[in-house]
Amino acid sequence: MLFRIVFLWGFVFFVNADPIPLAFVDVAKEANIPVKLFYATILTESRAPIKQNGRIKELPWPWTLNVSGQAKRFRTRKAAYDYLKAVLAQGVKQVGIGYGQHEWRWHKHRYKTLWDSLDPYKNLKVTAEILREIFDGDRPHCRRSWINTVGCYHRLRGKPKDRIIAIKYTIRVLEQWKNI
Repeated sequence: MLFRIVFLWGFVFFVNADPIPLAFVDVAKEANIPVKLFYATILTESRAPIKQNGRIKELPWPWTLNVSGQAKRFRTRKAAYDYLKAVLAQGVKQVGIGYGQHEWRWHKHRYKTLWDSLDPYKNLKVTAEILREIFDGDRPHCRRSWINTVGCYHRLRGKPKDRIIAIKYTIRVLEQWKNI
């Protein structure tokens, strides 16, 4: 974590100068993932305009759902959960959940319950777990490169069309990264 030393009225203050919230920093470091890349990935997946200190900032929103390509943000975990339960009951298959926008059909085994998938910290941990697995995995187009890993996080398959989608996604993540 970065600290800025501030001198004010003869006193020394240490102020957190890191723009990344501590939970994101801790989860990324625990998984040995570059912190800014992890946060940029989360921003790409679930950012929303949020008023903070009188200004609008783009920040990750934990109760974001993506249902068949349509982003939906909810004020509470319970509201997101109720909506999520309803769309899954209707048989909708494409549902991204939370900070990391994990597709329920592919990653439900990582959670104890559907409610658990909307726990912000657990969702971050699962995001880190997935990124780490891709980085350490055996897919030649994904492994051992964080840039490739980020693309594969979005589109894992290695066909030419999928790689183009992964590259476009990686560019969006890098755009977020440079603004952190």
